[in-house]
Amino acid sequence: SDAEFPESLFRLESWLKREEYSKVVRKEDLDDWPGAFPGRMRDDCASYSFVTTDMSLESAREYLPAALPHFDCMAVIEIDPASIH
Repeated sequence: SDAEFPESLFRLESWLKREEYSKVVRKEDLDDWPGAFPGRMRDDCASYSFVTTDMSLESAREYLPAALPHFDCMAVIEIDPASIH
């Protein structure tokens, strides 16, 4: 739901806006935030979300657009399970 995972979480340009990330990242989370910008995320600092699934690439392209906002803007990385030792 948008209350738990706002649509902006799935689109970097939107996510970096304070009014958007503050829907998920609490003030207490930022109190001891490391770096040069204590108390807030750096406005131009990338913060990525990852969605993982064991779907085939074809199934992901068929079913995930209806479930994930901005799917068409996401990079899809397919890992061949046989390549993992």
